[in-house]
Amino acid sequence: MARLVVTKNSDMAAAVVGMRWEALKPYARGMNAWLFVRSDEIPPALKPYRDFQKEWKLQLNDFTGAVYEGRLYGPDDFAQLEAMPTRAQSYQCLLGCLQMPAVNLLAVLRTRQEAMLAQADKPPAEGETAAPAPEPAEK
Repeated sequence: MARLVVTKNSDMAAAVVGMRWEALKPYARGMNAWLFVRSDEIPPALKPYRDFQKEWKLQLNDFTGAVYEGRLYGPDDFAQLEAMPTRAQSYQCLLGCLQMPAVNLLAVLRTRQEAMLAQADKPPAEGETAAPAPEPAEK
């Protein structure tokens, strides 16, 4: 899922030329370790690193940048990547959005059917003739 790589900055700068990580090139200076995440599951991939940071009290030793889908995220924007929903959470939200109109329609139809059945069960008022009771819908 993720791989931590320590390499020479000149090698990293040469390796990313023409690739989707080329935006990392300005960060290829000083002391670095490179964390490559191979999926969209960024928050779970970063959790072990964050746990390590807390355990060893290394809060000053943080990420200087990230590239996601070709866009460079600086240290201030990095929280956006960590707050991204996982793929399963995204699917749950999407399916919920697709399901809600059908659920709402069924609730309206059920309420209407219950109202019609309640109306049919009421005795007719004086001077009115009884309306025929609607037949319940088959399931």
